[in-house]
Amino acid sequence: MFDQINKYKASFGRLFEAKTLKVMLEIALLTILLSFLGPIKNMIYTEVVNKLSLGITVKLGIIMFASYIVVQVIEECVSYFQIYLNTVLQLKLGQSASHEINNKLAKVKLNSLEMYEIHDLVSRANQTIKSSIVSSLNLIIALYTPLATIVLQLASLVWVAWYVPILIAVFNVPYIFILVKSNHRRYELERKITKEKRVEKYFVELLSDRYAAKDIRTYDLVNFFFSKMIDVKEKITLEYKRLCQKNTFQRTIATVTQSMAMAMALLLTGYLVIKKKTPIGAFVLVYNTGRNLQSAVSSFVGTISTWDQFGINFADWNRLMNLEEEPEGDEDCIDKIHEIEMKNVEFRYPQRSESAV
Repeated sequence: MFDQINKYKASFGRLFEAKTLKVMLEIALLTILLSFLGPIKNMIYTEVVNKLSLGITVKLGIIMFASYIVVQVIEECVSYFQIYLNTVLQLKLGQSASHEINNKLAKVKLNSLEMYEIHDLVSRANQTIKSSIVSSLNLIIALYTPLATIVLQLASLVWVAWYVPILIAVFNVPYIFILVKSNHRRYELERKITKEKRVEKYFVELLSDRYAAKDIRTYDLVNFFFSKMIDVKEKITLEYKRLCQKNTFQRTIATVTQSMAMAMALLLTGYLVIKKKTPIGAFVLVYNTGRNLQSAVSSFVGTISTWDQFGINFADWNRLMNLEEEPEGDEDCIDKIHEIEMKNVEFRYPQRSESAV
């Protein structure tokens, strides 16, 4: 985990300060603790159900219920404290990322800012790259936590029957694969429509800008700019609609396969309970574990997808930070201008064949 942090530290500069690393370590320890508390709570609850079905003394019942409540309270407290630390971490990383981006843009050569692809890059930097890097660095510490939770939850099912965790694991593989592909397509779409989003933002700001309002109304350009904005919005909406249709179909298949795994595990456990080959608490264990597994698998897929997006945006971040800067040094000072003469003056934007002036 810390090898990955060191790998990106050179690129992210101020994003990694001593206090930030301390918060990340604290969150890592809490997530590890949480991954163990879930299976422990399930096992205690299962034993409570088993003992109740067989008949237990009041003293033993109080002890078991008290143990379950204690573990539940600890889990809730750890979870809330983890949320607090995650918020602190996101604020720290967000501020550092904004500082790095603004500091770089203040030094970039002005002619670079005339290139449309640099505009797209800067737009992504202020919108998606920063938020992606913040969330991705935040998830460095959580990369292995869902996986550990999945392994521990599946291991607890061996107590029911050795083939129950295998059944659930096999049926969850298509679910993971489909969700990863689905999220990857969305990130690719976000990159594809960066230019359209920038154009849409321009028209929105233009129509609401008080300095441009007089000119727009004088030349009766409201409908003209509004129609342009609508055209761009429709193009963006169409792209999202296509993605949604494709992802909805595949996600439905993924959810069905995951639900089938849960149903088959419960049916199998119910059969074992009826045949008295396993206590009734096993049914409760399978149900609670299956529910926790669904959450852990979704979290694991989200983490993988975020790293997938992070790899894409990491290249953008490096490209932004490596843009050529204006040279530093003393500039020539002109005491007095005696005469200004211009001959054959023209200006052409980068990657354009025609002159703007």
